Amino acid sequence: MMKHHPLKVRVDYPNKQLVIDWEDGHHSEYPFRYLRELCPCAACTKDREEKRPKILLDVAFRLDGIAQVGNYALNLIWGDGHAHGIYNWDYLREICPCPECTAQREAAASSTEAT
Repeated sequence: MMKHHPLKVRVDYPNKQLVIDWEDGHHSEYPFRYLRELCPCAACTKDREEKRPKILLDVAFRLDGIAQVGNYALNLIWGDGHAHGIYNWDYLREICPCPECTAQREAAASSTEAT
């Protein structure tokens, strides 16, 4: 069961970002490039885990489409045809790039490294 649920989702094409207002009042703005680099599909996840260099052309960072997957996720379709990533609500909240969420992730990583 998802912990986080969006209130409003919109694509801001002029600023090249996905904007989500969450039920708990949090606001997230995800640059397209950021979302593409953190694609949760199996192939992209494996590349990140194995630290494989990935060369993506600018077209790979263009969002060509978006589809809701059930009531739990979004499927983003990228300009290079890549459409395998299912970005569930909890994952999107987990990777929120706002300063507050980034600081929380860094603090959690620091405390994990210290133990």
